[in-house]
Amino acid sequence: MTKFNMKMAALAFGVAGVFAPLNSAFADAPLWKVNAAQSGIYWSTTWTNQPVTGNFNNFSANIKFNPDDLKSSSVVVNIPLNPIASPSREAVDNLPLKDWLDTKAFPNAKYESNSFRKTGANSYVADGFLTLKGVKYKLALPFTLQTNGNQAVMNGKVVIDRMKLKIGLSSDGKGEWVSRNVTVNIKVTATK
Repeated sequence: MTKFNMKMAALAFGVAGVFAPLNSAFADAPLWKVNAAQSGIYWSTTWTNQPVTGNFNNFSANIKFNPDDLKSSSVVVNIPLNPIASPSREAVDNLPLKDWLDTKAFPNAKYESNSFRKTGANSYVADGFLTLKGVKYKLALPFTLQTNGNQAVMNGKVVIDRMKLKIGLSSDGKGEWVSRNVTVNIKVTATK
């Protein structure tokens, strides 16, 4: 081997050594496949002081998560907003309208995070952004995670201020009829 080739080989091994920890870190965050039948996004609020509920169960998610390597973990969730699933006829009729979710112009919502914090035994916070109706909303999502082999169940709960997402501002901008707070419960069952 010539002196030049030996230097190139040493350089190649050096570069590989520098990037090996990065590659192994990303390899440590496995991809999780969502079990749609056992997962859902459920919302609740009040309208004229009466409870109103619904869900978005037809979502897809690209989840890479390792509780021992949070820096290489990430999640992107795509949430189709149509059709509106709710036992409330008012919610089904009104939420798609321009003043509310404007599902014609914005048929999907998205949640993205690549920043996670451990807050206790099996509990975490995902710091990310919810994009809904063209508004990017900073959202810290607390959740618990129970794993059993290749199976995991995530449960999260967060309260969202609809005013900050410009939802229902013309119809009820002061929250006199529909509460400004919307509670969102998330359950994800997944397999790696």
